[in-house]
Amino acid sequence: MTKIELEAWVLAIARRLESNSAIEDDRVEVKSNWVHPGKAARRIAGHANSARGEPILWVIGLDEKAGVVGAERNKFSDWWNQVKAEFDGLSPSVELLNVPVGEKEVVGLLFDTSRFPFVVKNPNGGAVQYEVPWREGTAIRSARREDLIEILAPMQRLPDLELLSASLTVSKRPGERGEYWGTFDSDVYLTPMGEEPLVIPFHRCEVVISIPGISVETKRVYLSPPTSHSAAGSQNRSLTIETSGDELIVRGPGHTFMRCQFGTKQSPPLGVGPINVCAKFTPVHAVIPSTFEVAFGSPSADTVNEYKWKWSRGGTT
Repeated sequence: MTKIELEAWVLAIARRLESNSAIEDDRVEVKSNWVHPGKAARRIAGHANSARGEPILWVIGLDEKAGVVGAERNKFSDWWNQVKAEFDGLSPSVELLNVPVGEKEVVGLLFDTSRFPFVVKNPNGGAVQYEVPWREGTAIRSARREDLIEILAPMQRLPDLELLSASLTVSKRPGERGEYWGTFDSDVYLTPMGEEPLVIPFHRCEVVISIPGISVETKRVYLSPPTSHSAAGSQNRSLTIETSGDELIVRGPGHTFMRCQFGTKQSPPLGVGPINVCAKFTPVHAVIPSTFEVAFGSPSADTVNEYKWKWSRGGTT
C-alpha cells in the first residue's frame, strides 16, 4: 500500500466519524490516545491473528464520541518498543503515517499481519506464560482450537524460505533532474512442503519498500531460477525450478531470484534508516502469502556518489 493510499484510508475513517457512521470494522480500530503497551500488544495480536494475513489499520487520535482529538506523534517510538517487548518472538511489522485532519493530526499505523500467528505474554502472569489472542467483533479473547485450525491450515501449502542475500540499488536517471529509479534483488532458497508442483504467479507477488520520508512506487515483481549466459543464449541451471515468464513453477528445492523495480522523485536519505523491505508471494491454492523481510543500514561506501547508491546484506525470513 502506498503512502497516499494509506492517507486516503485514514481520511475516509475520519470522515465517517464526522458523519456519525460506523468506524471500526474487521480491519480498523481507532483510539483516542496511545494505549498502555501491555493492553495494546494483546489487542494488536488478536486483531492481527483474526485478520489472517490481511493488513489492519489503527488510527490514534480519533474518538468515537469527541471526534478528531489528535495524537502526539513523538510518542510512537518509545511506545512501540514497549509493545514489541510483550510479544513472544515476533511482532507485526508496522508502517507509520502522520495525517493532518483539519487543524489536528492523527497517526495511522498500518500493520502487516502476514507473519501470523502472533503470541503475547500472559498479562495476568501465573503458570500460563503466553496467550494467542483473538479478536471477535471488537472484543479480544483467547483463541480456541477452531480458531487455531483456521490460522494454521492455510499455512500448510506455503514453502519454506531461506533468504541468502539481498541488495537495493538506487540510481539517478540520466538527464532527468529529480528522477531516481531502483531495483531490489534477492536470492532465496525455496523448499516446497508438499509433493505437488508449486506455482507462483507473478501478479500475486508484492514488494513493499519503506524508506523514511520517501514515497516509493514499486513495479512488477519477477521470479526466476539461476541461469547461465553464453553466445547461444540463456540456459536454466536449475533441475527443479523453471519460469514461463508469468509464473514460477517449483518441483523441488532450489534457488530463486526475485527482482522488483521501483521509482521515486526524492533523493535517497543516506543518513536515515533503516530501509525496510517486505517481500510477499502467494502460491496458487494458498490464501495467505509467504513473506520475508530485510532491513538495510548505510549504503556501501564504494557505491556512494551523486548518481548511485547501493545497500546489500544477508537477511532472515
